[in-house]
Amino acid sequence: KDPIYSLVDEDKRAWHAGKSSFMGRNNLNDTTVGIEIVNPGTQPSKNGEKNYVSYTEGQIEKVAQLVKNLVEKYDIEPKMVLGHSDIAPGRKPDPGPLFPWKHLYDQYNIGAWYDEIDKMSFMNLEDFSKVSIADIKKEFNEYGYTMPDTEVWDSQSIQVVRAFQLHFRPENFNGEMDLETYAILKALNKKYS
Repeated sequence: KDPIYSLVDEDKRAWHAGKSSFMGRNNLNDTTVGIEIVNPGTQPSKNGEKNYVSYTEGQIEKVAQLVKNLVEKYDIEPKMVLGHSDIAPGRKPDPGPLFPWKHLYDQYNIGAWYDEIDKMSFMNLEDFSKVSIADIKKEFNEYGYTMPDTEVWDSQSIQVVRAFQLHFRPENFNGEMDLETYAILKALNKKYS
């Protein structure tokens, strides 16, 4: 019911990422394998707002099978299992907030996820308001996101925060930097950097 099609040989360059970056590397079409999942992303609701469309369990099982094979074949580290929104924030919205990153991590040991105990320890930060924008952006860059080197939350920075939230805190992906987002980021850096 949910077939997998190989549209481009793995040793050939595909154009799935476009202008992209992660871990200090640009133009990730050259060194990545792109996976597209058939999903409309959003659909209009009766009140005019857009509702995100869920993935089927069959799709997730197939993605898990495919990604596990690729991770083993190419020895891909957990934090390099990414969505288009992670590598092209603001330009690429997929796979969106309903993509089950945590489920893939818990059920199939795919990708990166933070340890809750570490997140909670960083949530106890005395005064988050005293953490500088530069220090927060340094944490994003350490994990791999490309954060502009500015002392303000400009639109590009907000797009990076939103992309991060889509992946690691999909219940609230407003692009606003807050303590919970910071705690998750710190917990991920503790585990993977």
